Amino acid sequence: MSKRLEGGWRTRKPVPKTEGDLPLLSVVTVVYNGLPLLKQCIESVLSQAYAPMEYIVVDGGSTDGTVELLQQYDNQLAYWISEPDKGIYNAMNKGLALAKGEMIALLNADDFYYPGALKSVMQAYLESGADVVYGDVCHIQELSNVCLIKRGVPHLDRMKETMTLIHPAVFVTRKVYDAVGGFNEHYRIAADYDFLLRTVVAGHRFHYVEGNMLTGYRAGGLSSGNCDSILEAKAIQQEHLGNNLLDLDHKYRQCKKRSRLREWTYRLAQIFGGTQRLEKRLVEKWNR
Repeated sequence: MSKRLEGGWRTRKPVPKTEGDLPLLSVVTVVYNGLPLLKQCIESVLSQAYAPMEYIVVDGGSTDGTVELLQQYDNQLAYWISEPDKGIYNAMNKGLALAKGEMIALLNADDFYYPGALKSVMQAYLESGADVVYGDVCHIQELSNVCLIKRGVPHLDRMKETMTLIHPAVFVTRKVYDAVGGFNEHYRIAADYDFLLRTVVAGHRFHYVEGNMLTGYRAGGLSSGNCDSILEAKAIQQEHLGNNLLDLDHKYRQCKKRSRLREWTYRLAQIFGGTQRLEKRLVEKWNR
């Protein structure tokens, strides 16, 4: 698809005024050929018990039926657009430019919010006055016949060492984006770490929503894992901190070694019929 398509109620009427003292929350989802899980993502946003909210979807020119799904939700989406982009962070920057809210959330097309998540976040924001609100995610690893679930608890104090926050469970005020800028599209994999590290270094206030699971986050397939993000993290730390607090070269080598081992283990399991046994071991590991 090469032509530009758009829709949503914002194309027909203005952004609604806030209700009382409640600030407008913008939720942005970027997607490209993500139809299988996009409906769950959209429904999880639209079912949230918080108003006022606007939901924006930025599609990169999908050809798998994503546009047709967005058209089905046309009256419920504030705005959606479908056109080619230059990658996920380019699409996110486009979404940031479209967002009108005081608080902005970015939710991946294959992730989802748990019921009541946005109400909890906005309540925490109003009570704390923080610039960034963040919380726990549920890591989901989907194998052939089993779904592994593990609670992910963020550690802000380690952000200068590595990416310890999961971006779909991080909610950022417009004034932070205005102050530190959006996503550096030079980084292909770790621009979210670059943005959050800039925010930490700049001294913006973070607030942790304790106890509530906010976001379901799909971690990818059994043999997934992109070690190149470690190299980008090294460059990001050098840019903003002047050094690396961890030996990231060693971490990269270890990641590549584990990735190769995982790939070959999975291949051998498929060849010799040991996939179920391997998946059982993973279930035991994740559920410890």
